[in-house]
Amino acid sequence: RTLHAQRDVKTSGYQQELRLVSPNDGPWTWIGGGYISTYKADITSVLYAYPGLAALAGLLDTLPPALVGSLYDPGLGLVATTTGLHPVNASEKALFGEISRTLWDDLKVTLGGRFYSVNVSGTTVTNGANPTNNGTRSISQASKGFSPKVSAAWHISEDLMMYGTISRGFQYGGFNTGTLSSVPPTFKSSTLWNYEAGVRTDWLDRTLRFDLTGFYDVWKNPQVRQVTQDKIGAYTDNVSAARSIGAETTLNYATPIPGLTLESAVAYIVAATTESFDDASGKTVTPGTLLPSSPKLQATTTLAYAHEFSAWRAQTSLTHSYQGHAWNDIVHSYEVGGYSTLGLSFGISRSDLDYTPNLTLQINNLTNVNALSSALGGSDILPLGPELAHQISPRLYVLTQPRNIRLNLSLKF
Repeated sequence: RTLHAQRDVKTSGYQQELRLVSPNDGPWTWIGGGYISTYKADITSVLYAYPGLAALAGLLDTLPPALVGSLYDPGLGLVATTTGLHPVNASEKALFGEISRTLWDDLKVTLGGRFYSVNVSGTTVTNGANPTNNGTRSISQASKGFSPKVSAAWHISEDLMMYGTISRGFQYGGFNTGTLSSVPPTFKSSTLWNYEAGVRTDWLDRTLRFDLTGFYDVWKNPQVRQVTQDKIGAYTDNVSAARSIGAETTLNYATPIPGLTLESAVAYIVAATTESFDDASGKTVTPGTLLPSSPKLQATTTLAYAHEFSAWRAQTSLTHSYQGHAWNDIVHSYEVGGYSTLGLSFGISRSDLDYTPNLTLQINNLTNVNALSSALGGSDILPLGPELAHQISPRLYVLTQPRNIRLNLSLKF
């Protein structure tokens, strides 16, 4: 190992929501309320280069003694960079409401919306071996708006329902740590318009349920992770625009064997940019580029069995999950995903006893699949020099979690 990172985070916060809900005994129903939240954090991140590196001694000799004393820890190594938010404050206020009307006993129409106002502010501090990256910066970000929603559900028969929704979503903006001129101090809030339609069907005396949903999403300023020009850090930036087109299916089947059920969910989604975008290195990302961490295909299938004997209830399940191929960043540095995992669980419980004890044994990644799930791309050029850059790989990989076994005992109070 040549790199080591430490992060110290102290947080505090408060959130409260008040809702008023109408009785559900007439053609009109409604819900309304308010929401408020506050969040405060003090965050320090330190990246160390280990002292066993051949180039470290020579590098330390070139630095002033006072600077070496502040940037070198004998037990950990050279402090390549220290970044922090001291502090960061975030708050959100919102008013929301929704009203529904049932027409002709089988058509339900809903109108709703949410007014929101968010504010994020704080001070970023950076200190490290690269003096051009050092400094303090106070920045803030504020957003407010209205997110409407309209939906309809038509119960054509007891076994068939069609529905559709148009809604607007919102994601917080914020700011980046670090003081490099190439790093934008803030990133914008992103918004999304969702157009969705689907059908729900029941078959075989309602023992088989199959749902199909298609959607089209239009994103404005979607947020993506970028690698800094020094190739040892990352920050958040906005792509001008993107869209997501896809379909999802779910299947639930209560088999003729009592207690044996089959559940399956499959999603096929194509999420891509619709406008040109220049990444941190100056490379132009053309329209139609797939967004990072967005596999086209994902699927999960679970076979479960439950049986009661005397006062005991036992249940077991086998789950297969597939994660499709995707890219780690917006410029497609590395391909990630493209793997399948298995999970097995067994549980036993007694609902007639005090506290309703439940004991569950769970095995995740049963076959111990070792695959690349994400990566932070980079090059071999660091501000610390080519020799040190050759030994410190700025490419950080995250692999699938190895096989693990968990035993859980739960009690209800």
